[in-house]
Amino acid sequence: MKTIRIILLLSLSTLSLHAQKLKITALDASIQRLYDERAPYTLGKIMTIEVFDNSASMTIGTDKPMFLKKSSDNTYTNISKNESGTETYTYTLKLHTSLAVLTSAEFTWNVQENKGAYRTAYWKLTAKRF
Repeated sequence: MKTIRIILLLSLSTLSLHAQKLKITALDASIQRLYDERAPYTLGKIMTIEVFDNSASMTIGTDKPMFLKKSSDNTYTNISKNESGTETYTYTLKLHTSLAVLTSAEFTWNVQENKGAYRTAYWKLTAKRF
Protein backbone atom coordinates (compact mmCIF):
# COMPACT_ATOMS: atom_id res chain seq x y z
CA MET A 1 0.00 0.00 0.00
CA LYS A 2 2.87 2.38 0.79
CA THR A 3 4.40 1.64 -2.60
CA ILE A 4 1.21 2.68 -4.37
CA ARG A 5 1.07 5.93 -2.39
CA ILE A 6 4.68 6.74 -3.19
CA ILE A 7 4.16 6.05 -6.90
CA LEU A 8 1.02 8.19 -6.90
CA LEU A 9 2.81 11.06 -5.15
CA LEU A 10 5.73 10.85 -7.56
CA SER A 11 3.34 10.84 -10.52
CA LEU A 12 1.49 13.90 -9.25
CA SER A 13 4.71 15.79 -8.55
CA THR A 14 5.98 14.96 -12.05
CA LEU A 15 2.80 16.35 -13.60
CA SER A 16 3.23 19.64 -11.78
CA LEU A 17 6.80 19.93 -13.07
CA HIS A 18 5.41 20.23 -16.60
CA ALA A 19 3.60 23.48 -15.78
CA GLN A 20 5.63 26.34 -17.22
CA LYS A 21 5.12 29.97 -16.23
CA LEU A 22 5.88 32.75 -18.70
CA LYS A 23 5.35 36.50 -18.47
CA ILE A 24 3.22 38.16 -21.17
CA THR A 25 5.42 40.85 -22.69
CA ALA A 26 3.59 41.87 -25.88
CA LEU A 27 0.10 42.19 -27.32
CA ASP A 28 -0.63 42.70 -31.01
CA ALA A 29 -4.14 43.25 -32.36
CA SER A 30 -5.63 43.83 -35.79
CA ILE A 31 -7.87 46.63 -34.51
CA GLN A 32 -7.33 49.15 -31.73
CA ARG A 33 -10.52 48.22 -29.87
CA LEU A 34 -9.29 44.63 -29.37
CA TYR A 35 -5.96 45.94 -28.06
CA ASP A 36 -7.70 48.30 -25.65
CA GLU A 37 -9.97 45.50 -24.37
CA ARG A 38 -7.21 42.91 -23.84
CA ALA A 39 -4.24 45.00 -22.66
CA PRO A 40 -5.34 45.55 -19.02
CA TYR A 41 -6.06 41.84 -18.56
CA THR A 42 -2.98 40.41 -20.25
CA LEU A 43 0.12 42.61 -20.38
CA GLY A 44 2.48 41.81 -17.53
CA LYS A 45 0.37 38.84 -16.39
CA ILE A 46 1.59 35.26 -16.02
CA MET A 47 0.76 32.69 -18.69
CA THR A 48 0.81 29.14 -17.33
CA ILE A 49 1.24 26.34 -19.86
CA GLU A 50 0.96 22.61 -19.27
CA VAL A 51 1.90 20.25 -22.08
CA PHE A 52 0.50 16.72 -22.25
CA ASP A 53 0.94 13.95 -24.85
CA ASN A 54 -1.48 15.27 -27.49
CA SER A 55 -2.77 18.46 -25.91
CA ALA A 56 -1.86 21.51 -23.87
CA SER A 57 -3.60 23.84 -21.46
CA MET A 58 -3.01 27.56 -21.21
CA THR A 59 -4.10 29.90 -18.42
CA ILE A 60 -3.66 33.65 -18.11
CA GLY A 61 -3.54 34.86 -14.53
CA THR A 62 -6.38 33.25 -12.61
CA ASP A 63 -8.66 32.61 -15.61
CA LYS A 64 -9.97 29.14 -16.36
CA PRO A 65 -7.59 27.01 -18.43
CA MET A 66 -8.10 26.65 -22.17
CA PHE A 67 -7.38 23.21 -23.60
CA LEU A 68 -5.95 22.87 -27.09
CA LYS A 69 -5.22 19.81 -29.26
CA LYS A 70 -1.81 19.18 -30.75
CA SER A 71 -1.86 20.05 -34.46
CA SER A 72 1.88 19.81 -35.22
CA ASP A 73 5.19 19.94 -33.38
CA ASN A 74 4.95 22.64 -30.70
CA THR A 75 1.63 23.95 -32.08
CA TYR A 76 -1.76 23.45 -30.41
CA THR A 77 -5.16 24.63 -31.69
CA ASN A 78 -8.82 24.81 -30.76
CA ILE A 79 -11.70 25.86 -33.02
CA SER A 80 -15.21 26.84 -31.91
CA LYS A 81 -18.24 28.76 -33.16
CA ASN A 82 -20.57 31.20 -31.44
CA GLU A 83 -24.10 30.06 -30.57
CA SER A 84 -25.66 31.37 -33.78
CA GLY A 85 -22.88 29.94 -35.97
CA THR A 86 -22.12 33.31 -37.55
CA GLU A 87 -18.53 33.47 -36.24
CA THR A 88 -15.70 30.96 -36.02
CA TYR A 89 -13.03 31.35 -33.33
CA THR A 90 -9.58 29.81 -33.74
CA TYR A 91 -7.13 29.64 -30.84
CA THR A 92 -3.48 28.76 -31.54
CA LEU A 93 -0.65 28.23 -29.08
CA LYS A 94 2.90 28.03 -30.48
CA LEU A 95 5.69 26.99 -28.14
CA HIS A 96 9.35 27.87 -28.67
CA THR A 97 11.92 25.69 -26.92
CA SER A 98 15.67 25.56 -26.56
CA LEU A 99 17.25 22.31 -25.39
CA ALA A 100 13.82 21.01 -24.28
CA VAL A 101 13.18 24.10 -22.14
CA LEU A 102 10.21 26.33 -22.95
CA THR A 103 11.62 29.80 -23.68
CA SER A 104 8.61 31.62 -25.14
CA ALA A 105 5.08 31.14 -26.42
CA GLU A 106 2.64 32.87 -28.75
CA PHE A 107 -1.11 32.63 -28.23
CA THR A 108 -3.33 33.86 -31.06
CA TRP A 109 -7.10 34.36 -31.10
CA ASN A 110 -8.74 34.75 -34.53
CA VAL A 111 -12.39 35.45 -35.29
CA GLN A 112 -13.95 35.16 -38.74
CA GLU A 113 -17.45 36.06 -39.84
CA ASN A 114 -19.16 33.17 -41.60
CA LYS A 115 -21.84 35.37 -43.18
CA GLY A 116 -21.92 38.86 -44.58
CA ALA A 117 -18.60 40.59 -45.19
CA TYR A 118 -16.46 37.62 -43.99
CA ARG A 119 -14.38 39.98 -41.90
CA THR A 120 -11.57 38.72 -39.70
CA ALA A 121 -9.84 40.07 -36.61
CA TYR A 122 -7.15 38.78 -34.26
CA TRP A 123 -5.08 39.46 -31.21
CA LYS A 124 -1.78 37.77 -30.33
CA LEU A 125 0.03 37.49 -27.01
CA THR A 126 3.76 36.89 -26.71
CA ALA A 127 5.06 35.47 -23.44
CA LYS A 128 8.67 34.90 -22.41
CA ARG A 129 10.47 33.16 -19.60
CA PHE A 130 11.23 35.67 -16.87
